[in-house]
Amino acid sequence: MRERQLFRLLKFALFIGFIKSMNFYLFWYINSGFFYLFIFLILLLMLNKYPYVFYANRKHHYWLIFLFFIGEVFAYDAFESIEKCISCIIYALIVFILLFMKNVYKYSILHCFTKNLAIIILLSLPLYFIILLIGYLPSLGQITYEGAASIYKYYNYGILLINDFYHYRFHSVFCEPGHLGMVISLLLYINKFDFRDKFVVILFIGLCFTFSLAAYVLCGLGFLLIKIQNKVSILNVLTLSISCFIVFYMVRSYNDGRNLVNELIIERLEFDEERGISGNNRINYGARMSFINLTSSELFWGIGKQATEDLDASGPGFQVFIMRYGIISYIIIFLFYLLTGMRTINKKEVFGYIFLFFLLLLQRSYPFWMAFVFTYIVTAKIKCNENSNNKFSILAKH
Repeated sequence: MRERQLFRLLKFALFIGFIKSMNFYLFWYINSGFFYLFIFLILLLMLNKYPYVFYANRKHHYWLIFLFFIGEVFAYDAFESIEKCISCIIYALIVFILLFMKNVYKYSILHCFTKNLAIIILLSLPLYFIILLIGYLPSLGQITYEGAASIYKYYNYGILLINDFYHYRFHSVFCEPGHLGMVISLLLYINKFDFRDKFVVILFIGLCFTFSLAAYVLCGLGFLLIKIQNKVSILNVLTLSISCFIVFYMVRSYNDGRNLVNELIIERLEFDEERGISGNNRINYGARMSFINLTSSELFWGIGKQATEDLDASGPGFQVFIMRYGIISYIIIFLFYLLTGMRTINKKEVFGYIFLFFLLLLQRSYPFWMAFVFTYIVTAKIKCNENSNNKFSILAKH
């Protein structure tokens, strides 16, 4: 296989893994291990044919792969079965190889993620707007994400999923608008909110119609971080603040507050004595009460998945994750991200990503999603990989 074709195949494999973790409906019932294996085989082929693509001294950083694997062990009970253990080992190897890929190829992979997700959104949005305006159209039938919450029942339009629960909220071909919105918010940050890029504009429009509180907050914080990194003037900050206040006032006033943005975003930011803010609804009552009553040892090591379920504690929030796997799992994940970030040439960008990512985990604790991990890898530009003067660098631009 020629070099260019092989690199394109790698980008394709990474992207389908990317959207698999976001719960793309065509991949609902395919085990993630198959995606890991597919990507890993391509990487092995590239290492065998074109070893000069990768950093020659990566052996000095083998402890990073061990740290990532230990994080998987805690978060996914890797030793529960031989299949799960092998899957976690392969995933850790993929992360390690990609992490030390030449930086020029990481730019190309990031462009692949941005472009292809934007194309999916562009295909979905027109139909979403039509259904929003005139109501449901004849569909290909109903599909259900079995084993998940009862809200995961959709009308399937091929390029769009719609259900009665979310209805007005755009989520393209994925399970939830929150899943789509938070991944987009990270991509927008990594692309530095460069609205001269048409794919960035499409992603931003898609994010707006998810009406996801978490995505809006992450997007706003990410935009602020980019402005701080670029050392914007006080005048620009003041102008932005005034603009936000005007938009806030208009949304609160329009139709006496009976509009989607006010009801799904602004009102969910209001103070709530029990939850902190009214939109903090990512766990159930059983999880909140059980989490408060954990002992120090249980908090640190976790009580396991089955014991958590027995307490009727559920939800994607960080409390349930800690109950299952303990704070130790978060510590290991954080160390992997932090120590990797220390070896980058773009520390401000990387640490900004880490900040946004761990805020994201408060709402949806999926730290090993391929969408999040791969996005971080292409963000982290390793110092020793900067020089890439070889013939393969030309291929990264395609």
